[in-house]
Amino acid sequence: VAIFEVFIGFMLLIKKWVPFVILLLAPISLNILLFHMFLDIPAIATAIVVVALNAMLIYKYRQNYSALFT
Repeated sequence: VAIFEVFIGFMLLIKKWVPFVILLLAPISLNILLFHMFLDIPAIATAIVVVALNAMLIYKYRQNYSALFT
């Protein structure tokens, strides 16, 4: 999983296939949030930041996802 996360981060840094990479990142960030909600509450702030940043990226590229919801 860590190699996958590094690959996603690298793809975001070079701005290659950003809408696709954001969709790959969404379940990982949701899993991070749920883990901290149920098992590690004191460290939930980092998880909230990760989910918020992912949500901002999804919102920024929302026009690319319009075909998924029509």
